[in-house]
Amino acid sequence: MSGYKKFAVVGAGNIGGFITRQLLEEKSAGNINEVVVLTRQDSKATIEGGAKVIPVDYNDHQSMKNALVGVDVAICTIAIPALKVQEGIVRAAKDAGVKLFVPSEFGGTTEGETEGFFGEKASIQDQLRDLNLPYAVFYTGSFSDYIWTSYLDLDVTSGHVSVGGKGDKQLPYTSRLDIARYISYVLTHLPSEQLKIALSE
Repeated sequence: MSGYKKFAVVGAGNIGGFITRQLLEEKSAGNINEVVVLTRQDSKATIEGGAKVIPVDYNDHQSMKNALVGVDVAICTIAIPALKVQEGIVRAAKDAGVKLFVPSEFGGTTEGETEGFFGEKASIQDQLRDLNLPYAVFYTGSFSDYIWTSYLDLDVTSGHVSVGGKGDKQLPYTSRLDIARYISYVLTHLPSEQLKIALSE
């Protein structure tokens, strides 16, 4: 077991809701003690189960720090349009004493990227190393349960899908439920030392 007992999910939409539900199952099983969800103050998201919802101002350092005090693991699930606020969330997590930070990666590999939103995500890893804040990254590929139905011509009945290009490149896809199951299991069952990316000296 990881020894982590209090988890905060930053952002309740999209992947955040799936992760929250899986963490609540870990709580029901007695593997963790508490799950909190940090949402925007104007968020309309609803959380089922025993998660404590804390409305915060993502741009207010003290608001974020206060919400993260006592948290062992902070899982950031903010969407791409809001990535700019993640830098402040990381600083607040460090100041609050969070033991492990999971940045909002959930997608393609960003390591070494410098441009666009991949570059923004990669810069957060640089910040985490600079702050000496232990972190774990999950590269999952696109959300299969979302992209296949929203953006690609998937006909489940006939078993056919239409995609652009030649079809000769591999692209990883993972459903949000599988991502959430994997993340909640790994973060609660693996020893904490196996979860942390090596930090700069």
